Amino acid sequence: MSHARHAMMEAIYAALVADAQLNGVLAGGKVFDHVPRAAEYPFVSFGDFESSAMDGDAVPSELHRFELLIHSRAPGRAEASAVADRVAALLDGAPLALTGATLVFLRLSDTAVGASRDRTAYRVRMRFEALTESI
Repeated sequence: MSHARHAMMEAIYAALVADAQLNGVLAGGKVFDHVPRAAEYPFVSFGDFESSAMDGDAVPSELHRFELLIHSRAPGRAEASAVADRVAALLDGAPLALTGATLVFLRLSDTAVGASRDRTAYRVRMRFEALTESI
């Protein structure tokens, strides 16, 4: 794992669990990299996280594309969407402080809301992009 990618994941996690409003909805700040088998809903989890080196700049930089997933079992999409809205408010354009790298930008690329086949669970997939430069 690149150092900047690890620093991004740590900063994102810290921003999410530090927010009182999100903690209230998630009943204790349930944000997971590895989801425990008996995790209570709703919760947020990290999805795919890809990083690639950017060429042509005097400062080594990396482009990161990653997903955050919101999981809910409340009826309908309202709870999952509300959590996603709060996550977007916290991260889209956020000036996160990274260890060993500088965050150039962080932006929400797209969001998709889906239901399980039996409509007993909902999941929001939020895709973000970020650019970091090495210090």
